[in-house]
Amino acid sequence: MLWQETQLGTALYKMNDLIEADTPPGQFMTLFVGRLDVQTGVMAYVSAGHEPGLIYQAATGSIVLTETTGIPLGMFEGQPYDEREFRLHPGDILLLPTDGVAEAINIHGEFYGRNRLERDLRELHDLPAARIIQEIKQRVLTFMYPGLLRDDLSMIVIKRDASGHESFSPQP
Repeated sequence: MLWQETQLGTALYKMNDLIEADTPPGQFMTLFVGRLDVQTGVMAYVSAGHEPGLIYQAATGSIVLTETTGIPLGMFEGQPYDEREFRLHPGDILLLPTDGVAEAINIHGEFYGRNRLERDLRELHDLPAARIIQEIKQRVLTFMYPGLLRDDLSMIVIKRDASGHESFSPQP
């Protein structure tokens, strides 16, 4: 069966059982998997305990969060994963960060946090996807300075431009 024809929730259900069989107790993996229809801008997704994605809605300037649709992979056998969807309209942006971004800590013990990420996305929404990632990464590193990075700062940005085309930029 082609990946495009597979229900994402079913795929994660099967993946979870395979991972759980080989995972020591107390270990798990979070995962966000999505399938974007570039013609309509509709993204179907499943989130196995992953950090919420931020969807910048250009028409209103508001930010909506993706939902967790199941527990992290490898914790328990036989777990259901619900599939959800949303539409990216022209000008909309999806930011998928790992938890290391919001949980970056400065020398005063403050977290970078989701509120700063939301502010960043609103301020940077006119930039191309790759530049949004570069700017957020620089802001997080500046916030942490002179502290040390304790987790990854990985992000994926998908931006639907005014003509309805997507630009995509992953960055480890």
